[in-house]
Amino acid sequence: MVLQIRCQTPRFATFTQPVDPAKRYLKSRATITTRLGAEDLPYLALEALRTRNLRFHLRFLERGDVSQIDNNEPRRSEPVIVSDVVFPEDTNFYGTMFGGSAFAMMDKAAFLAANRFSHTLAVTASSESVDFTVPVRSGMVLEAIAQVIHAGRTSMIVRVVLNCRDPLSTVEQQATVGYFTMVAVDASGKPVEIPKLLVEDQAEWEHAERIRAAAAARRKRRTEAAQEPGGHRPEQ
Repeated sequence: MVLQIRCQTPRFATFTQPVDPAKRYLKSRATITTRLGAEDLPYLALEALRTRNLRFHLRFLERGDVSQIDNNEPRRSEPVIVSDVVFPEDTNFYGTMFGGSAFAMMDKAAFLAANRFSHTLAVTASSESVDFTVPVRSGMVLEAIAQVIHAGRTSMIVRVVLNCRDPLSTVEQQATVGYFTMVAVDASGKPVEIPKLLVEDQAEWEHAERIRAAAAARRKRRTEAAQEPGGHRPEQ
């Protein structure tokens, strides 16, 4: 895949995840034609979000064919890191971050991890409960670390750990951890098959299997309830 990149920024831009050194830095107000793999695209978008004042203009000169990827070959899942700062507009009148804003950041990280692993688009099918153990206050630096820990035929379970720290401190605290079920889809929104996951942590895989079973049980209860007279749907 060949992209033409026009970057306008007052400083050098670095990707959150290391890529090829030849394309790691984009000079200020430069127009560059370079060859990137499909796996690099999420990090271009991520960097644009992370720096806020950075604008990337991408023009596709040539499209790669992701259908050539061998889905029968087990693939290692690589973590994706999304960083942000909590601004006053992201907080309530107690000065702590809205839970919905934190959840949205985790959901975006889950999408990027799913995309990184499957090389497809992905939609959120469900998530487990997200419990906050420490308050996330205005001015804190957030870091969402997402990684695929389970892969089925078309769906993935992504673990997202949300850490926070004071900007003048190096000590991080885990604010919460969430598990998102993402379904790989094509351009028309239909589920597509994904690669097999190279399991490196058996305990994580087994935990994800329990999450998958719980989600299947919830779907079954909803289906049965919808078929009853009145179509009452039980609480989650």
